[in-house]
Amino acid sequence: AFAVGNLAQVSAAATALDASFNIPSVAWSLLLAVSALLIIGGGPVRIARVAQVLFPLMVTLYGLLALAVVLKNFGGLGGAISSIFTGAFGFQAAGAGGVAYGFQVIVSQGLGRGIFATSAGLGISSIAHAQAQVDDPVRQGFWGVVEVFGALIVSLLTALAMLSVPSLWQNNLSGTPAEVIRTVFSALGANFGANGVMTDTSDLLVTIGSSGLAVCTALFALATMIAWAFYAEEAASYLFGDSVRWPVRLMWAAVAFLAPVAVTDYSSFLGSAE
Repeated sequence: AFAVGNLAQVSAAATALDASFNIPSVAWSLLLAVSALLIIGGGPVRIARVAQVLFPLMVTLYGLLALAVVLKNFGGLGGAISSIFTGAFGFQAAGAGGVAYGFQVIVSQGLGRGIFATSAGLGISSIAHAQAQVDDPVRQGFWGVVEVFGALIVSLLTALAMLSVPSLWQNNLSGTPAEVIRTVFSALGANFGANGVMTDTSDLLVTIGSSGLAVCTALFALATMIAWAFYAEEAASYLFGDSVRWPVRLMWAAVAFLAPVAVTDYSSFLGSAE
């Protein structure tokens, strides 16, 4: 929990915010740590009240940015959709799937990304659903299905945004996941030549794209942090009693503050999630 739900999240958000607003990562990690502590300090009720506002806000903002990139590069949308099906069902995919090593890579990468995309991928979201006071447990179970669908929509919009700019992904984008996505969202205010080099830029729109993405990253990080903090707290209290709740909360905030120093490559946590 402290690695996937805390260190990786804060490191990614602080790095993105630092790159966009030129404010040191430590300042952002402190802000996220304090915000998370104030939220989780109120227990499941405060977490739920914040989450019911935070989740729709961050998904809507991210969706609008991704959709803006897709619409701006609408000409590449057909090729984007075609490449999804070609890559999934083409001969290359079938050939790779026939090799044992290729199958192992596909499964491990898929599981790793599934865990990162939604708590349901790891199977721990039941801890949160068990807290709900409802008259029909089946109805609550349907909400568990909805959270997976939400992750699917976000992932689909991200893929379409990336693939709608063919000159980028065809030239093998390099860098960390955050750097790659930031480059893609800068397409909101720039065109890219055949070699993937940015041309005809609009500084304002580029800034809106990259800065908006940084804010979305921070919101996603905070949302993930408060959810995983609750999971960690519940697990610790089950093992050691309710007296450990506040120590866990304080430790959670301390680890978040130290994330930019402790984690230099947060993407490595994706491998550990597998």
